[in-house]
Amino acid sequence: MKTRSPLVLSKNVNWPELAATVKYQAPLLAAHFNVSLRTLEREFQKQLHTSPQKKLDTCRQSAAEKLVRDGARTKEIAFELGYKTVPHFCRHWSDLHGMGVRAWRNFAS
Repeated sequence: MKTRSPLVLSKNVNWPELAATVKYQAPLLAAHFNVSLRTLEREFQKQLHTSPQKKLDTCRQSAAEKLVRDGARTKEIAFELGYKTVPHFCRHWSDLHGMGVRAWRNFAS
């Protein structure tokens, strides 16, 4: 019986680029690596000590912060990063930063 070679999640992967390619969705990341979502979750936990979705969310949030710093409009950011609605993006942002996008932009500058 042929055994599959183990999935190696190199820390040298360009995670921000890969996350954007798979639209910040763990099932699409699993498809990219040609494994099941559950296998991806196990390997992430074993090798990177996090979940695939948490890693993707971190990349998505970093991209959002860069876009906010660069002066992009909230609507553009939400659309570019694949949020279903602008309010969904704004709620997620506020939950993570404790303030709205405009307030964070003013605070960060």
